[in-house]
Amino acid sequence: MPPVKPRGIPAAAGADRGASWTRLCAVDRRGRVLGQDRLPSRAIKSFPIMIKDFLDRRGAPPGVPLFVATRRAFSQAWKKEFITSSLAGRAETVGVISDAEAAYGAALGARRGVLVIAGTGSVALAPDGRGSFIKAGGHAPEGGDPGSGLWLGLAWLKLKRRKIPAGAGAAGKAAAFAAEVVKKARGGDPAALELAELAWTELAALAAELRDDGFLPGGRGPLPAALWGGLTDDSWFRAGLVRTLEKRLSRKIKVFRPALPPELFCALKALKGVK
Repeated sequence: MPPVKPRGIPAAAGADRGASWTRLCAVDRRGRVLGQDRLPSRAIKSFPIMIKDFLDRRGAPPGVPLFVATRRAFSQAWKKEFITSSLAGRAETVGVISDAEAAYGAALGARRGVLVIAGTGSVALAPDGRGSFIKAGGHAPEGGDPGSGLWLGLAWLKLKRRKIPAGAGAAGKAAAFAAEVVKKARGGDPAALELAELAWTELAALAAELRDDGFLPGGRGPLPAALWGGLTDDSWFRAGLVRTLEKRLSRKIKVFRPALPPELFCALKALKGVK
């Protein structure tokens, strides 16, 4: 990627590494975005290199505050130490959280509610009442998390007896076929519609698991819910998911979409440490 002339000196930066894409953001002292990048996600060992390259191209000073969100930070706590030590001297890593936590914060802030992610993977997330979060799903099995884009794409390819992607980037390539399923389902294709309905059911089950364990707020009012991930970007799929969630949870939900991108959410969290 060619060098980019900086528009200003970054005061903080954020990074959000998901299953398919890694997004980076630099902001000035007033929180204004100076630059953003979106790159295909690579192995975790390459993540610090991607961040360093971004910071160098944006002209960020040594020790710039950085806040990071990365997939599977819940189950693999070693990632925090690895990222922090790998960036020592180049950036001051002030926090490492999961990409799901960043998506929750970007959409719901301090509200108690539930986040349902339906991207390459799937997961439901809610505050645990002790300053952290609890999740359901997100185990990344070989066939994909139930209800996820990978799960949906693989099911479609098998149904149509088409070649399953293999090698580097196979998960992302297979998950991309979920868009075909949604398009076909929206058009009335019976097999695709059945798969979409199964995906809604699986995703709603994740939220119900958190409710049954006592992590969702009670009351008669609408439940704040954030829907995130590529599948939920489709208005038809999102509407079906909302209907299924309301039926499974036996209450209305109020949908919140992220007010800002998770990578900007991370950058602004890093900025708080220098103000």
